[in-house]
Amino acid sequence: MSKVISIVNIKGGVGKTTISINLSAGISDTGRKILLIDTDPQESATDWVRKRNELNESEITHKNFHFYNNEFKPLKAKETIAALKKDYDLIIFDNPPKDYQTVIRIIANSDFCIIPISTSASDIKSTKQMVDIIQEGKRKKLFNVSPFLLISNKFIGTTVGNQFRQTINIMDIPIMKTEINHRISLLELSYLGKTIFEYEGNSFAADEFRSLAKEVTKWL
Repeated sequence: MSKVISIVNIKGGVGKTTISINLSAGISDTGRKILLIDTDPQESATDWVRKRNELNESEITHKNFHFYNNEFKPLKAKETIAALKKDYDLIIFDNPPKDYQTVIRIIANSDFCIIPISTSASDIKSTKQMVDIIQEGKRKKLFNVSPFLLISNKFIGTTVGNQFRQTINIMDIPIMKTEINHRISLLELSYLGKTIFEYEGNSFAADEFRSLAKEVTKWL
């Protein structure tokens, strides 16, 4: 049965687009047909796809990874998602920050929600707001989504990074085992139109996203 995963946080700069793209690619390599939908007005994922369209076919290795090229209308989210589920095994949404109406409509039609959180005090506050929105929606039976926190943009070897997992336990949301570290190679992907697997397939960054894809695949 087709599933929907939303990558959400009302704060920008937590790595939603990087996670959406590389998670989609990683799961597509299991043979599942994946659709990525960009609902962020900044169009970071869309810009990445434009760069990708300039690549030679030989450079593209993820044959089951597709991108939604039409305008996604949040007011018709339920109908659009229901139709797309017929053609794809998994739909992943790269959601905008701060646009509560769009995010709420998409979460309401999602099976799972991944909330990336960077290792900073300001991210704890904004992520708690996101968690509160989801929990309130579940209490009111508006959502039937299963939320998970994902530590992202973690700086390797820092004391803050090592203690962060314990700190965010207070949110009472499952924390994914995989952590995505801050790496220059991930920043470079937006200019290249490639996934981390295509750019540096033998890197630690690629291994982290393989781990994330494996963890998420267990939900499907």
